Amino acid sequence: MFSIPRSSSMEYFPPPSYNEVVRTHANDIALHQIPFSIPNIRVTFMDFLPVCIRDNDIFSNTRYEPFSKLIDKANNWLSEHNNFAVINCETVCAAKDPEKSYIDSKLTSLTPAILEESEFSINMIKFLRLYLRSKTETDPSEANQIGYYNIVPNLNDSENENSIQKHGPIESTIRKFNNFILQNSINGKIINLETVGYSKKHFPENPEESRYHENTFDNSENSIILRIFYMKGSPTYEQIGTIEFLPNHNNYGRNSPVAVYDSTGELIERAQRWLEQHNTARVLNLQTTNIDFKKAMKKETLRSIEDLRSKYCLEKTLSSLRLYYIIGESPLSFSTIGGISARTFTPALLVQKTCRMHEFETLDKLFEREIIPYLNYNSNARIINAETVPYFISNSSELSVYSKKRRPEIILTCIRIYFDTPVSEPPPGFIHKSEPPIFEQEGCCNVL
Repeated sequence: MFSIPRSSSMEYFPPPSYNEVVRTHANDIALHQIPFSIPNIRVTFMDFLPVCIRDNDIFSNTRYEPFSKLIDKANNWLSEHNNFAVINCETVCAAKDPEKSYIDSKLTSLTPAILEESEFSINMIKFLRLYLRSKTETDPSEANQIGYYNIVPNLNDSENENSIQKHGPIESTIRKFNNFILQNSINGKIINLETVGYSKKHFPENPEESRYHENTFDNSENSIILRIFYMKGSPTYEQIGTIEFLPNHNNYGRNSPVAVYDSTGELIERAQRWLEQHNTARVLNLQTTNIDFKKAMKKETLRSIEDLRSKYCLEKTLSSLRLYYIIGESPLSFSTIGGISARTFTPALLVQKTCRMHEFETLDKLFEREIIPYLNYNSNARIINAETVPYFISNSSELSVYSKKRRPEIILTCIRIYFDTPVSEPPPGFIHKSEPPIFEQEGCCNVL
């Protein structure tokens, strides 16, 4: 099923309760405190959050604006800020802070709720994030305007009426979309693709729904859709391709009781080698995708969408790298420049607590302190795209990476940026280091 977006040309003005719900986070937020007048901003971000249009009661659940409204807001904002160009778009999730009356998209840590000792869940709200840069002399003078498609995978046809229908490979879903585009075209050029989780049990066949839920005891209620963002313009007939790079792992050994998997850098190297052999592929974007751990162990060349999990999945998964590209166009000269690369930016720990949740720097501070200086140092590297990458960690003194053997007490939001050339680390002192975290020891109260 293809979900074709409605026209977003009409102006949209939020209801009077808008600022009460999300304060200034969707319209008036400064781009991580950098004035608009500063020239040549390499990357910044802008978030557009859904408004709560109906509170929950004994008869119904809370309702939020659909995703299409967020596209309207983004286009209105882009019309008013014509000095910015869109790098890529992303669907991101945030959890409502129980101590606040609004959603703060700049918070970089989420906390799953404990249901039982081995079961936990988290309720989130989806929103739209734009990664932006300053326009240059080569950019069109018109304001950027974006559109999107939701691609809901079709079920495989089955000859046995008693058999369970399953979704086919992600490649077949994209192939059906390509066939659709050959007959209908796209009113512009594709910016990027992404896989997005949605709750089919609570919101059947409604990928526009802003609410989202993850848990560890029933993942069958969730599914994955493909979302395609494009820049509005002259009609095109672009054909999409994709390839997955799954981490290899070493066998268990005497000195390593735990299997070691390929790093992100090693996956990037494999993607670069693939690009060198397929010189008619123009890269759109790269995305970190999660796969059900048991199914990831099967060496399959075409993976079912049912094997995929959202980036916020609380079950055991294996992260792979997926590359999306346009077929049959002159490629960006990655091989001549030296190869694609990536860098992950992690929020600094500010306050370390013995019992309550640790405090981390907000996303806008991470951009200001580390990301912007890093990009200024690597000024010759063009940004392909950026993405939000959740890291699962435990709320312990060592802040170890979550091993999926116990519940994750913190979901830490990091930013990963992909470049069209190798990047290097700045010399000491170029990036301002965060202050050592403050340690707060509190009395822990256990309820028996």
